[in-house]
Amino acid sequence: MFFIGGISNGKCIFDFSQTMVCKQCGHSGTLTVFMTYWVFTFFFIPIFKWKKQYFAETSCCHTIYSLPNHIGKAIAQGQQITIVDSDLTPIHQGNHIAYCPECGYPLQSDFTFCPKCGHRLF
Repeated sequence: MFFIGGISNGKCIFDFSQTMVCKQCGHSGTLTVFMTYWVFTFFFIPIFKWKKQYFAETSCCHTIYSLPNHIGKAIAQGQQITIVDSDLTPIHQGNHIAYCPECGYPLQSDFTFCPKCGHRLF
């Protein structure tokens, strides 16, 4: 008889989105919340998870923030939570290049219209 099992890490993205102004780049965007964890599997079936950590990522500059466990758990349970700036601890600074929401063209901060597609930005 042989044993198939192991330990690996995983990521779970929650169905949560909140509009906010980014603390890093100052642009308006949305927060997406996800959880990372370690999991023990036995015959490809996850048995238990541990070391769960909750994070939020901005859509504007992709900065990643750490979230307190009680807020992450509430979001995981489907509760309606509003994340405030004091809940966010930056752990990875994203790029500060803005992109046109219409065509994805990289923009400078002083543009009012996208030079590629003409979309009004602000």
